[in-house]
Amino acid sequence: MKNKATGLKEIAFELNVSVNTVSRALRDCDDISSQTKEKVRKKAIELGYLSNSTVQFLKRDNRQLIAIILNNFKNDFFVEICEKLVKKAISENFDFTLVYTPKKVNVDVVKQCISQRVDAIITLIEVDDDVFSVCKLNNIELVVINKLNSNNNDACEIATNNIMGGKIAANFLFSKKIYDNFLYIGFDNNINSEERYKGFSSELKHLYNDKEFSLMYLNANENFDDVFIYLAKNFYNIFTYNDEVAYHLLKLINKTEDFQFVKNLNLIGYDALSLHNDGFIDINSIDYDYDLICEKAINYLKLKFKDSNIKLNKKTVIDVRLHTNLH
Repeated sequence: MKNKATGLKEIAFELNVSVNTVSRALRDCDDISSQTKEKVRKKAIELGYLSNSTVQFLKRDNRQLIAIILNNFKNDFFVEICEKLVKKAISENFDFTLVYTPKKVNVDVVKQCISQRVDAIITLIEVDDDVFSVCKLNNIELVVINKLNSNNNDACEIATNNIMGGKIAANFLFSKKIYDNFLYIGFDNNINSEERYKGFSSELKHLYNDKEFSLMYLNANENFDDVFIYLAKNFYNIFTYNDEVAYHLLKLINKTEDFQFVKNLNLIGYDALSLHNDGFIDINSIDYDYDLICEKAINYLKLKFKDSNIKLNKKTVIDVRLHTNLH
């Protein structure tokens, strides 16, 4: 590995800029343009420069430190996955730290992780594009859970088969339907939601085979209360982005005390929280192996810690299946 001074000089020479510019770009200083930062990062990676701050810091018992990043401590799926990740990390003798950010993972969040001398990041939320190069530059392995749409090979990505989940939901609701009206409740600008809706809509078109049916999309962030407008129009076949949305819908319906809504409703969620936590009402949902997701993430890091140059599969799709409420 190149020492820091030599690395900065080489990068500066290649880009015909000052060493100070290179140093400030790598430290993400505000007076350096984003274009210059990106050029410096790319050239640094090309030349093999790596920050040695991590190497200079003596870790407790030489154990690797993994940062687990999330944006919601009330999200039950995140809580379940975090608990399993922590248990798996401890079993492999890794240290861990939890990092909270209210939005996506950006460079500032990564800088916070760098200050803690982390060796790897496992994030349950999406990341900005420039995070990939910053992590690579600082020799931090990156694992993104619940996202599989990046063209960047500098991170390990693990996600469920969203399109298949949407298709399974469509077949379930098609078999239970009273009316030919379907509603998907999801989130805009969310790749997982988009894929689940894509699988759902395409399978309904296949099932109806040119026969008429109605499918509507509702953005849960902006106009969730509009669900009652659709219920009044017999949109009783509902697929929600996840179980959190499904439980929220049931809570609202129960408050109305409208027996007709409850009687006719055919609902299916995603994540099967009732199977993984005893505190949830059992509902129809798309299930998958939580333990497998965490095992894939930690095992990937385990192998990378042993040999950073090892070639591993960076894209993992987790199979999904139908869970039905038999009560």
